[in-house]
Amino acid sequence: MLRLTSPRRSPQLGFTMIEILISTTILMLAMGGIVLFLAQELRVYYYDSNRLSVNHDIRKFTQDLARDVDSASYFMIFPDYSTRISNSKDGNVLNGGSGDFLLLVSCAYCVPDSSGNPSVNGTTYTGLTLGKNYIYRMVGYYRDTTGSTTTPPTGPVRRVQYDFATPADPTAAANQPTPIATLMNSYLPTSAQTTNPIVVQLAQGLAAGTLFYNYGQVAVLVRAQIQENGNLKNAVNTYTFTVAPRG
Repeated sequence: MLRLTSPRRSPQLGFTMIEILISTTILMLAMGGIVLFLAQELRVYYYDSNRLSVNHDIRKFTQDLARDVDSASYFMIFPDYSTRISNSKDGNVLNGGSGDFLLLVSCAYCVPDSSGNPSVNGTTYTGLTLGKNYIYRMVGYYRDTTGSTTTPPTGPVRRVQYDFATPADPTAAANQPTPIATLMNSYLPTSAQTTNPIVVQLAQGLAAGTLFYNYGQVAVLVRAQIQENGNLKNAVNTYTFTVAPRG
């Protein structure tokens, strides 16, 4: 007698829907963790890069400032780049005062050269008076907060320099009663405040108007928060250093 048998069912290949959902969930969690890790590494990378930029900026700032201070005869500190006169006198702050504008003045006495002609700082000129102390260079560092909307205001530190074609006599009648202010107005005009070269991109200052501190009329204490804008976070370092003119 012929017996008919039904064919065996072969086992199903592949994954069930539940297995697929579990695998997808695990994969998504793993990918999420990787993305978070990469984002954190990017934050660290940009922050460290900006810290390096801050250190580079402050090194350049200190080197440039130290070089200029070393060749200066004396310094004056003003509240800001626009303030030049106070009560009909030069508007610089005195011992213990601070401001955002440091002016370095280089001067030398007029002496005869080898031919007996008047010379200042090794250069011969005509029409100068022997024995007088003449200004031959002015260098300024100042914090430019024009247009800043932050509190305290931030802005770049700019540098300005003027070398006199003929050394200036600060005691001349044309420069009285504010000799330095008169010379600054003529050769370091306020109209150039936003166009002079930048030496540091962003400087908050510990508070407005205190980038430079007059220490005993003999040294300048520089107190600055130098900031770099990163893609994900700002890097800020606070620096304090002291410089003193040779004069």
